[in-house]
Amino acid sequence: VVSLVRSILDYGAGLSRGRGASTSATFPPLGDGGGGSGHHHPSQAGEGGGDHMDRIDRLDKLLRSNKDCLAVYSSLVAIKQFLLTDIMEETLQYGGTRGEMEMVAECCQKVLALLRLSHYRLKGEFDRGETSFRVGIRRRLREVEHFLPPGVSGDTFVEWCVRYFTAKF
Repeated sequence: VVSLVRSILDYGAGLSRGRGASTSATFPPLGDGGGGSGHHHPSQAGEGGGDHMDRIDRLDKLLRSNKDCLAVYSSLVAIKQFLLTDIMEETLQYGGTRGEMEMVAECCQKVLALLRLSHYRLKGEFDRGETSFRVGIRRRLREVEHFLPPGVSGDTFVEWCVRYFTAKF
C-alpha cells in the first residue's frame, strides 16, 4: 500500500509544479458539455500546466465525444469511491491531500470508462477468475495507459481494480 501512497504523492507533486501551490482543484463534471460554463479546471489555474494537464484535457475530450464511454462512466462511481476510502488514510498520513486523491480516483474512473467497461461487465469478468481479469484489464489498458495519473502504473491500476472486486464481492 505504501507504493500506492507514493503514487498519490508523486501525482500531487506533479500537480503542484504544474499549477502553483494549490492542490485542491477538482475535475469539472463530465456532463457539463465543456462549453465555457464558468467552471475552473486545474489546467487553468497555473501557467501552462504542462503535459499532465494536456493529458487530462485530452482524456476529458475523448470521454465527452464518445457516448459509449459516457454511458459506462456513471456505473463506475463505486470504484472511484472505493479508491478514495481504501487509501485515503495512508495518503493523508504521508502528506497527500484529499484533493490529490480525488483527482487520482476521478482519473482512474475516466480511464476505466474510456475502456468502455461498465461495472457490470467488469464484475462479470472478475467472476470468471482473477487471473484472467488481471490479464484482460492489463491488455486493454495498454491503449490508454498514458492517461493514467503520473506515478500510477498500469500494474497499480489493475491491482486497485482487483482489490475493489475482492473487497466488495
